[in-house]
Amino acid sequence: MAVAQVRDMDLGKLLKIVSKGSVYNTLNDESAMWEMMTRKLRKDAEQGAELRWNMRKSYGVAAAGFVPTSAGAYLNGHASQFSEATGTYKDFSLTIEVSQSLLKKAEKDIAAYGKPIAEEVEAKGIAMARVLSSTLTQDGTGIIGVVSSAVASTSLDTVTVTLKTGDTDRGYIGWFLEDDKVHVARLNVTEEKATINAAGSTPAYWLVTDVSRSTNVVTLKPYTSANAAINITAALSSTDLKASDLIRRSSSVWVDPAAIDTTTDYGQLSYQWPGLESLGADDNRLVHGINLTGALKGTQFDCGGDLIEPQDIQQALSKVKTRVGQNRYKYKAAFMAPETYDAMIGERETDRRFNTVQDNTRGTAELKYQHKKDSLSFDTDEFVRQNRIFCLPEGDALCFYGSDFDYVKPGKGGEWHLKPNSAGYDRSQQAMMEGCGLFFAQHSAAILTLRNFTLS
Repeated sequence: MAVAQVRDMDLGKLLKIVSKGSVYNTLNDESAMWEMMTRKLRKDAEQGAELRWNMRKSYGVAAAGFVPTSAGAYLNGHASQFSEATGTYKDFSLTIEVSQSLLKKAEKDIAAYGKPIAEEVEAKGIAMARVLSSTLTQDGTGIIGVVSSAVASTSLDTVTVTLKTGDTDRGYIGWFLEDDKVHVARLNVTEEKATINAAGSTPAYWLVTDVSRSTNVVTLKPYTSANAAINITAALSSTDLKASDLIRRSSSVWVDPAAIDTTTDYGQLSYQWPGLESLGADDNRLVHGINLTGALKGTQFDCGGDLIEPQDIQQALSKVKTRVGQNRYKYKAAFMAPETYDAMIGERETDRRFNTVQDNTRGTAELKYQHKKDSLSFDTDEFVRQNRIFCLPEGDALCFYGSDFDYVKPGKGGEWHLKPNSAGYDRSQQAMMEGCGLFFAQHSAAILTLRNFTLS
């Protein structure tokens, strides 16, 4: 039986309507930071494989000074200096798959069968939204967790992993997404994947079955390449998944952090772009061809491992405005984890620099902090680490260049096609969508990061 082109069906038109631009539309409800990137910082679509821009790192101040009144030579020339940054656009994609039977039924009764298909398209848009959103605060390595401890369950065939949460640890519980596929490996130039059952089995991937933010615990279930669950028959041995192992998403590439030095560009480490953890760094790391040191480094405020308090925000904002200029940028947004926001709510009762909005019922619709002329609005984002607060400026310090998210059309064919397998084709159809973007900083010093604090 011949299969009709989906693009010629009414359902095909519906699918185009609900999925076109879905990444940007559905993502606004998932990430406050991504909304800022796409609505306020987005400049243009991509215009090639790379983008270059200049960053000034000195004014040549040695050429300016006092000279004798009666005689004396002019000061020696001292040219200002700048560095050229190069950013590489990153591609991202998703695959939508629906049953051929459902598509055929939808042809006959779109009212009854069209909604499930539309729901699948919407679900994939949200999935893509959450993946992109989580990368905004990462460092570009693709590592989403570092194992602190692990316990295997022979009854559930799962491993309960507690993550490291130190200030310098790369992972964060908020970057794990339920039903995602991840890989676990240990520090090595080549990826040495963690095993299970006393090194008897090397999982093709681990499925994330549960994420607990309050305990920093993620539950993983091992699978074979045939998508069959691996039976865990014994406790973990010393050669199985263990402390200090690194966790990455299955769609990323292996990066060995021990091999990263000041000549390794975080913009080229993996398929994803470097997020604020790297764009605002101050440790001389190389990002987009620029070593972040001196005038080019980000502004970081180390809270010393102490409880976060209003004075930290006050001093941090004073620090960044001293570096970039008191009135150069407006600071109106501070992004933090929901848990961090909850801890700050208690501070508003005793510090008059906090402003609450709609507080007549003793609730808080919005919390703001006043620093000179800037009213800094606190916003929560589940992908920001609990020991980070990002205060981002308005203007052109941060930029996002990105294309529309759209269908991939193979050759002159339509967007949808039958899913192939080793025996021929499955009775399902697939459509691929892709986009391209670059998230970068033109003025890293304007990115303010509060770090290394506790909530209780």
